[in-house]
Amino acid sequence: VEGMKRVGQAITSPVEGMRWMSRLGPSFDESREEVVADLVVASFVQGDMTPEERRGSLKVLWARCKGVLILVEPGTPKGFNLIADAREVLV
Repeated sequence: VEGMKRVGQAITSPVEGMRWMSRLGPSFDESREEVVADLVVASFVQGDMTPEERRGSLKVLWARCKGVLILVEPGTPKGFNLIADAREVLV
C-alpha cells in the first residue's frame, strides 16, 4: 500500500494543493461530518466486511467524494460479485 501511495504522490507532485490521506475519517459513522475529497479510492476492503457493513461503507464513501469513487477488488468471481453488489447500492 505504501509503495502505491508513493507512486501516486510522485505522479501527482506537479498538482498544486494535492493532499493525500490514508483514510477519510476514523470510522464509517454516517452521522459524522468528514472530509470530502475529489477522488476516493477503496481497494481490497469490501470483502472483509459483512453485507450490511459494505452497504453502509459504500454510502459513506460516495457521500465523501465529489463524484469520483474507485473501487478495486480482486479479479476473481468473488471480487466481481463485490463490485456488482456495490454498483447495485450506488446506482
